[in-house]
Amino acid sequence: MTGAATQDPSDVQFRNTTKINVDFLKLDRDNPRLAGRSACTAEECIIAQLYRGEDLGELLQSIAANGYMDIEPLLVLLDAADQRFTVLEGNRRLAAIRLFREPELVDSIARKEHLKIKVPEISATASATLSEVSVYRVPDRAAARSFIGFKHINGAARWESHAKAKFAAEWYRSGISLEAISEKIGDRHSTIKRMVVAIYVLEQAEKVGVFSLSDRKTIKFDFSHLYTALARASYMEYLGLGSAWSGYDPRPEPVPEDKLERLREVLVWIYGSKEENQEPVIQSQNPGIKHLGEILESGEGLHVLRAGRTLAEAHRSTRPADATFSESLIQARSVLHELSFSLRGFDGHDRYLLNIAEDVSETAQSIFGQMEKKISQMKKKNIVTTREATVTVELYFPHDEIDLQNPDIDLAADYLELTAFFSDQNRASTRDLINANEIGSEDEYKEIDEEMADREKIVSDAVGRIEGRRCALDAAYPFILDDNGDILEYIGEDPSYGTAAYLLSLVLSNLKSMSPILDGSRVYPSDEEISELRKYFQYFATASLAAEVNGRAWSFGYPRPDGTNFRAKLTEIWEVLRDGTFQPAVGAPENPKDDQIDVFAARLHRDKLPGFLMAAGQVATGKNWKDKSLKGHLSEGFPDRWFSPRPVAKMLCYHIIPFARPDNKFYDDCRVLGNVLHRLRVPNRVAEAKRLHDGGESIEAFDELRTAVEWLKNYSTRGSAVI
Repeated sequence: MTGAATQDPSDVQFRNTTKINVDFLKLDRDNPRLAGRSACTAEECIIAQLYRGEDLGELLQSIAANGYMDIEPLLVLLDAADQRFTVLEGNRRLAAIRLFREPELVDSIARKEHLKIKVPEISATASATLSEVSVYRVPDRAAARSFIGFKHINGAARWESHAKAKFAAEWYRSGISLEAISEKIGDRHSTIKRMVVAIYVLEQAEKVGVFSLSDRKTIKFDFSHLYTALARASYMEYLGLGSAWSGYDPRPEPVPEDKLERLREVLVWIYGSKEENQEPVIQSQNPGIKHLGEILESGEGLHVLRAGRTLAEAHRSTRPADATFSESLIQARSVLHELSFSLRGFDGHDRYLLNIAEDVSETAQSIFGQMEKKISQMKKKNIVTTREATVTVELYFPHDEIDLQNPDIDLAADYLELTAFFSDQNRASTRDLINANEIGSEDEYKEIDEEMADREKIVSDAVGRIEGRRCALDAAYPFILDDNGDILEYIGEDPSYGTAAYLLSLVLSNLKSMSPILDGSRVYPSDEEISELRKYFQYFATASLAAEVNGRAWSFGYPRPDGTNFRAKLTEIWEVLRDGTFQPAVGAPENPKDDQIDVFAARLHRDKLPGFLMAAGQVATGKNWKDKSLKGHLSEGFPDRWFSPRPVAKMLCYHIIPFARPDNKFYDDCRVLGNVLHRLRVPNRVAEAKRLHDGGESIEAFDELRTAVEWLKNYSTRGSAVI
């Protein structure tokens, strides 16, 4: 670093740390921290935003006490137009320095931005540190991105979501792929895509003049409201975005011209408008964003909201009266259960509380009496209503397995997923785990706080497990959690092969031999259906093993899809593999079903010689799945029994199951069973198999997967019964 400050900006060398006079520096109008870039170009506006949202007050106090700590250089870019440096990194520090050095700037901010910034007194010694600072010059913005991204996205000084999204969008505009940005930022590819599209939507709104962030009513800009909303089908449909996230990469101005007025409505409903003197209808992301989305799908709800009524009033108008009544009743029961746990807080002195309880009791008795009367009238008059009403299926909550002391978290996650899958609203509340556990719990606690803490931990652990499943499967996971982890939503109404593999695995994992959740409910599959489901999983397993070896695969488990017998099928396969000769040993079974092997897969070489990748798999969907290892059988029993000479290639051993396995047990699974493809692996492999099949690879029974998809689509509707 040079000792004396450089007086000519052109003398500052690239990629060197140099001291420079503060007067040569200016704030970055394209700073990702600024909400509403086009509307915030004046320095007063920039500093006001930094003060309101970036703890500038604390920095002012620190400099007043200690002077400017010139440890980390500002990252700067020379503007040839005025021969001053734009500060790309360090705008908070420059803003603080200028507030100390320019009292007139403080007054101007108070006048123009209606913000009175209290600048603390500063000593002469501390003030002397503010005239010169160290800078590091870069040739362009691209050269600064890696450092800025590391510090503000992965490092300690992290940006909020809007700044992160603007930064990602600039990166994307420069030609960097979403995949590369996702790796650098540390977020999922789909999250980055949602953020970038939301930035494009905001920029389009500003460009065409339908909305400006500077016009919003709220001081804080909750960017996550928007990118969460735009991921929902209701908003996408209302704004004409189509399959914006899955169909193509983000592109500028994504909202069609004929939907721009709707875009204005949505943004004003979310953020309010000073010009229209309209407060935002969204008070919190959950459930506000979801409720607004449901209103967008309802003509009556939109009419109520446009008339200036509240979000709650508009949302109520979208719901049938019977649905509102049943939900309110269930919610009231949950609240009363919760109240009963805090009864020890009533000391017996407050008569007013007793009067309230009496009023609650009388109201409950009145409701109960009227309900009984209506039921009695229906029976006497034998009235048949012509309107169809739906009743959501009730699943069994496995209290023994999800007890508070040693809960099965995978089963708790399954309970939430199945509840959302069968719900007529495609959603489940994670708080239902607490409510359901309260009803049947037999655990004894001395302290209610301890009990509630255990209940809360079950919810947080189940949410964590669901989030882990989402991370492992990405697009193949058919559920989504809201940002607060409160609502799990089923989003697989039109399942891909990958999501269908997950749903099929979820159902098979909860047949009564494995779990009590579905047992006794009207959605429990018939014996014939269970047989079909096991067959479907055999086909999904065949596809997954094909993708595992990146080659072709045969469905060998009995009964085989082509109806062949054991010897004919094995002969057919080995005519392709050409490694070893099919020659049954003396005493080999005359006509076995499949000799424990359900799938063969291989990636052959073009020279058609041995030494290729070959795998054999056991598909296990029953309770005894752990007892079916092929490891010893593949190394000796199977090749010795059916081949002479034996194949040269060693068959890799696979165990393919529909179950979710906790990490601490999975290692031992692999030790005993060989390579294991389970519920968090099969779906992604099936998705990869589709690409193989579309490219011409032979995967037996792959076309049957469509039948399984259609069955699952129909199956999900059983959750609502007509009465």
